[in-house]
Amino acid sequence: MSGPLTNMSDGKFQLELVNRAIDRGAIILATVSSGLVPFDAQVGGISSHKKIFLRLEPSYVLKPLRLDHRKVREIGFYDLVNDLADRSNQKLSNQKDLFSSLSTFVPKYYGVAKVKRDQLDTSAVTGEEDAEYIILEDLTRNYSKPCIIDVKMGTQSFEPDASDEKKLKEAGKYPQQTDFGLRIVGMRVYNPSNANANDDGYVHYSKHFGRSLNTRCKLKEAFRAFIGTRGNGESISNVLEQLEEIKAWFLKNNYFGFYSSSIMIVYEGDEDKESSPPIVKMIDFARVRRQRGGDEGYLLGLNTLATLLHEIVCESQN
Repeated sequence: MSGPLTNMSDGKFQLELVNRAIDRGAIILATVSSGLVPFDAQVGGISSHKKIFLRLEPSYVLKPLRLDHRKVREIGFYDLVNDLADRSNQKLSNQKDLFSSLSTFVPKYYGVAKVKRDQLDTSAVTGEEDAEYIILEDLTRNYSKPCIIDVKMGTQSFEPDASDEKKLKEAGKYPQQTDFGLRIVGMRVYNPSNANANDDGYVHYSKHFGRSLNTRCKLKEAFRAFIGTRGNGESISNVLEQLEEIKAWFLKNNYFGFYSSSIMIVYEGDEDKESSPPIVKMIDFARVRRQRGGDEGYLLGLNTLATLLHEIVCESQN
């Protein structure tokens, strides 16, 4: 059996799924008193025609949901992961048990927020009044100067049943993704001494920068720029350990494909502060599907990422 995890032919089920997520989100919204503001640590998915992420104190990020099939599919993914993880002490089939273990690698999920424009603390946010956002944990909340990279994983970002037009468009964005199994879609590094740093001390790298990395050497230098002076430190060893845990999951995965999904890495950029360990999480699940054989493309990307980071660490120590 192949296709989306969520039943896309059952409108009643989809409506119940979304309403249940909104009810769940309302519990969170009722416990906070602060307003919604733009999430200033966003690095991926930024475009002039897209709604931005929002922050809700003390520890939540609101990701805008698409108005097409991706909305239901992403809600369905998080709903299923959380539901199965909550029942992990019960006897599950191999497939369900494998899926429930994903909860270790994805951000915590708190439902969906239906946001009206007058709830926002800024006029910089545009869009229709009743925009819907998925509520996730803020992975940057424990860092003073969070450095972040968003790496889209897999040898292709389009699903197998995509139209020829979609396939050509996506493949043309970064042909090297077939070879590397990944592409950088955004990153920011805290480096106030850099001439390109903004007023807050961050250097930002866009999706267009990621698409320019057409050789392995250029890709490696981009990751070196992200790591900065942490290349020979304990924090990068910690990142590698977390990547190995995700890789171990994908080696057991014979059932699911993750298209247009990403790995996010966050670490503390202020070296003068005692910081939390780095975080490595899987994000973006609007195109997860059942497929026989698992996801070799994602595995290739994990191997490429781990190999490049390991090389950078070794070179920094020599």
